[in-house]
Amino acid sequence: MSTRTPDDTLSPEAAQEGWWHTLRRLAARDRYHERPWGWEIGLHLLRGERRWGVSYQEAARETGLRPKRLRTIVSVVRTLEVSRRQDTSGRDTLPFKVYEECQGLDQEAADELLALAEAKRLSARGVHRERRAREMRGARTALIASAPGELPAGVEVRHASAERLLADLKPGSVDAIITDPPYGRAWLPRCVDVARLAADALTPDGVLAIMLGGLGGEELDTITALRAHLPLRAVHYVVFDASNRLTKDWASGLRSQVKPVVVLGRGERKLPAVTNAIMVNETEKDLDPWQQSTEGFAALVERLTVPGALVVDCCCGAACTTGVACLRTGRRFIGGDSGERVVPVARARLVQEVAALSQAA
Repeated sequence: MSTRTPDDTLSPEAAQEGWWHTLRRLAARDRYHERPWGWEIGLHLLRGERRWGVSYQEAARETGLRPKRLRTIVSVVRTLEVSRRQDTSGRDTLPFKVYEECQGLDQEAADELLALAEAKRLSARGVHRERRAREMRGARTALIASAPGELPAGVEVRHASAERLLADLKPGSVDAIITDPPYGRAWLPRCVDVARLAADALTPDGVLAIMLGGLGGEELDTITALRAHLPLRAVHYVVFDASNRLTKDWASGLRSQVKPVVVLGRGERKLPAVTNAIMVNETEKDLDPWQQSTEGFAALVERLTVPGALVVDCCCGAACTTGVACLRTGRRFIGGDSGERVVPVARARLVQEVAALSQAA
């Protein structure tokens, strides 16, 4: 019985050209979402690797798919047995992209996540969110365990709502309130409450800086309401200078490369800033879904305050990015968050940063 394939009847050049034609066709179908073609693409690439030594870079140029995605596809196909992805009738139990989301996990963690996806019928996006949530919980637990100790004088994190934290501060004692509150519509009126309380807590030259999720109609109305308590001094923009570091503009739903930071205050003293654009390249989301760039916030702290200043973040979150930025730039810091489980993580991150700075000194 013959075991020859159709390619065996062709010349080597014709067989390879036919292989490339099939790969381009599969990639086009995958790209235009006829249905996920990951299994077919992966098996086809494996054949090309074995026969002609085709590289991911070559395949990417021919298909328009990214080398990283092609590498992930092949990894899924190579490591996943058919029995793990198909039911007794031979049908796939989960979409290919769900298996892609489990790449890089150990066998036990991957099996657990795939079982959850099958039981709850999670989409690839749902699996991605669940994986990130598990990774963040693990990172938080590990951070707390690895960073015991007390914070130094001039640095603290309190368990309190934004309003309670600001109300408890000594009037006229704070040089800057720099915060990144939740972006939902429900929080916009609370931003106005923060401005009202900030008017009492700030020094005469102090500033309030609030990062917003965008500049839509409701955000502009909120800025108008903020100005009833403190004059508008500037709008700064945190700019993600890499095209693959896009964020979400919450006002429009569009993908964006900027986050606006509204700066208010009564003072007339010139701010240290010389430009309103803060360019950042890194993204950090290991402790909190809303975590911001430490690089960006360190630049923001330096543009709005001077060394030794007291900076407050009333929505510091688990990552406490403003606090880390203050430690790196020589500012005092008071943070607060209403999340009971968040505060120990924020404290641990600051303890870890203090230790790192001591070792580097």
